[in-house]
Amino acid sequence: MEVSLNTLLRTGRLGELRRGMTQEEVRAMLGEPDAVGGGSRKYPYPSIFLYGTVELNFDLRRPHGLIRFWWEAGEKGAFRLSSACEIVDWAFTPDWTFVQVEDYLNELDLPRGYLDAPSPEDTASPFIVHASGIQISFTKGKLYGIWGWEEVRTTAAAIDQELERDRRRLLEADNLIAAGDRHFHADTPTFEEAQSLYREALLLRLAALGEQHESVAVAMNRLANVYYQQQNQEAAGTLFERALAIRAIVLPPDAPDLRLSVNNLANVYRNQGRFSEAEPLYRRSLRMREQEAGHADHPAIWRNLVRVLEGQGKLAEAAEYLQRIQLFEAAQSG
Repeated sequence: MEVSLNTLLRTGRLGELRRGMTQEEVRAMLGEPDAVGGGSRKYPYPSIFLYGTVELNFDLRRPHGLIRFWWEAGEKGAFRLSSACEIVDWAFTPDWTFVQVEDYLNELDLPRGYLDAPSPEDTASPFIVHASGIQISFTKGKLYGIWGWEEVRTTAAAIDQELERDRRRLLEADNLIAAGDRHFHADTPTFEEAQSLYREALLLRLAALGEQHESVAVAMNRLANVYYQQQNQEAAGTLFERALAIRAIVLPPDAPDLRLSVNNLANVYRNQGRFSEAEPLYRRSLRMREQEAGHADHPAIWRNLVRVLEGQGKLAEAAEYLQRIQLFEAAQSG
């Protein structure tokens, strides 16, 4: 991949990288990053990939979305990206002055506007090349770095407003989940009301947190359970699949809620007659049960395995599990 300074300044393109790319797409293009960072308990995905002296930043709430690149010349040195890249016409170096960069942009005849009008006494102000959305920053009159793609006038007040909006969304979602639970677990369940409440809660959590979050998986699981009780296996399966995909990323491999998601999806596949897809999920659940409890004694999963094995004509193995169930129940009653 060719990376050109002039192309970047004119068009905002950094090689073939583009805003919104997933982390998997970036890895496929550039290889594994030299370092990653920015993850947390709330946002388990790393939000920063470092290639050479360039940081690629991803939206915390949409971890697969590339939102910005940052070459911090003043700290990291000369521009370097992945070994998969060929760097051409990259004239900027960390020791370039404000005046040198101005002259270079004049040669390219690029329109630009200052975020803060520079004065002869203070040449530390950053400016932006309007045509391409690139912000060039300076400190003490020397080139500090180049930002790309992110809007440059994000203010602390705007960030605070967004955080408060998300806090309100999450509080409302929690209340909706609680109300949905009351309908779902009532002596006479009202599934349609629960479905509406859970769906609205899911949308609010998605808006506040993005998809890759356990709280989102919880809301998906709630809504999928409603569909499951309504015999809508297709809708339930879609949500159970999404919830399992999230939990496989954000939860540890021995988490009980991860095993719950595995079982939920297996049950849908079983009900749909997709026995060959349900079987490995039930076996996976048994392995997780063994890691969790120190043994794999779980007659409910064995019974489900019997059903999917029989559905595939694996009668001898199904009979072995039936015998396990009988022995287990005899031991429990004795």
